Amino acid sequence: MLTTLTKAFGEQHVAAMILLSKDSWRTRKISKKLETAQFNKWFHEGKGPNKVLGDGFKLANSVKPQKDAEEAWKKLKPRIVERYRAYWMNLEVS
Repeated sequence: MLTTLTKAFGEQHVAAMILLSKDSWRTRKISKKLETAQFNKWFHEGKGPNKVLGDGFKLANSVKPQKDAEEAWKKLKPRIVERYRAYWMNLEVS
């Protein structure tokens, strides 16, 4: 499922969708699974938190960024990276 979403929307948008859907009780369970899958993917690709913060996200070719979307992304990106950093550090310690 994660692969399909990423191909359609790009990692940036999928990460934002996952983060925002965690607030709803209806989507919280699947969101947690998708977040874990995405974090595992990044970890196994060798992307640390700084890589994700830097250039780790690519927009899908079919997605044209809009000004409002870019502004929202600027607010969400630090939250996503913060969550990934905690996950990444936990795996590094294990």
